[in-house]
Amino acid sequence: MNNSILKIGALIFCVAIGLAIYFLPATPKTNQQVNSLDEKVSKAVALVQFGNQPMAGIKLLQEVVAEDPKHLEANYQLGLFSVQSQQWEKGVNRFNTVKEVGGFDKYEDAYYYHALCYASIDSLERAKSILTEGLEVAQDSTLRETLNQFRNTIINL
Repeated sequence: MNNSILKIGALIFCVAIGLAIYFLPATPKTNQQVNSLDEKVSKAVALVQFGNQPMAGIKLLQEVVAEDPKHLEANYQLGLFSVQSQQWEKGVNRFNTVKEVGGFDKYEDAYYYHALCYASIDSLERAKSILTEGLEVAQDSTLRETLNQFRNTIINL
């Protein structure tokens, strides 16, 4: 009987260790992994903007987002490319992610593009709200003027 209690105890211990390992958080990305993703983004942007392989660049950006869904630069660039191709819903989603990870501090023009995406799908109140928010924080005077003009246009519709 003592032997079977030890076996059951050992089995429970092994199962507990296995579950603990399974539920441990994933290892954070190393600097090397982050740099690799950033390099992929740089290459992708070059392919889209300066090369003759825009779809290859978009695919690279999508690979980055598949590996790191919150990657700021990749989502920002995909948002810009969504605007260029008038894929407004995709743009809304990309800029939502950029905003979620605090990217509007780095890319203040994202307020404009995010609002443009919303306005283009007839979500004018949401667009106006984003523009107002951008006006409160934008440092660049030219951007503030553009945001204000866009907001006034929406108000006067």
